[in-house]
Amino acid sequence: MAPILPAGQHNGTLLRKWTCDAFTISEVQYAARAKYAWHGNEHALLVVTEKGCCAKQTDRKEVVCAEDSLLFIPAQRLQADLFSTDTVFLIVDISPLFIARSQELGAIIRNVVSLPGAEFVGFGSQLVQEFQQMDSVSPLVFESLILSILANGFRAYSSSLRPKVPNWLLMAKDLLHDRLTESFTIESIADEVGIHPVRLSHEFRRFFKVTPGEYLRHIRVDFAAKQLTDTTCPLLEIAMASGFADQAHFSRTFRRITHMTPSAFRGLATSRRKSLIPYNSLQPSKAKCHGLI
Repeated sequence: MAPILPAGQHNGTLLRKWTCDAFTISEVQYAARAKYAWHGNEHALLVVTEKGCCAKQTDRKEVVCAEDSLLFIPAQRLQADLFSTDTVFLIVDISPLFIARSQELGAIIRNVVSLPGAEFVGFGSQLVQEFQQMDSVSPLVFESLILSILANGFRAYSSSLRPKVPNWLLMAKDLLHDRLTESFTIESIADEVGIHPVRLSHEFRRFFKVTPGEYLRHIRVDFAAKQLTDTTCPLLEIAMASGFADQAHFSRTFRRITHMTPSAFRGLATSRRKSLIPYNSLQPSKAKCHGLI
């Protein structure tokens, strides 16, 4: 029978750890080519991949934990891991009482869910940053961040349970991804995919819970977030390459979606890569632009 690891215990090498009544946060390192057979965890987990890559097999699917990804795993859900490179996870063990509190708000996630996009990258980066620079208010910050992740993660989970998206709607979605810098109207998108504008607007919101315009805005922010992480391009260049009218428009939109300014987001990504130094314990204390893909 597959083992169930106690709260706060994980395979790999523990770098540092912090515990309170609601959750335990651990930074854990895994060696390249390490394999771990089927196992579960006593508590539900949030897993932030600080660096590296892991293929995680669950009872229903395989999930790739790439750098900056954020993953939710329900309590006692069986999993097996294969690490392709040296990898560092920030793992949050969430107590049953804290999970119950989020479920009272309607955020009930029953399966393993990968949480994609700049919004969740921002949440994960804030968790890592707070863990590296803890002070007396860090528990309150952790509580707020984890509740936000669970609430927004429930929306992502709910999306995965919806009926199959029509092919023409997938074409409309791909159109926005492929031409993210262009200006669109509902009519122009509808003409491209051969559907009535009213039906396009209704079905897009039904399946994706946002309007086409809001979706396009999130695509642009996702693209900009990758540029901020992977390049040293000036903010103005990234703004223009991502389809924004100017740097001010870019900054306002980016902050509204990720809860961080572009400069702060880039600073977190940079500091994280410079601060992955092993610790035995943690005590609270006072390239050029890639262009469009």
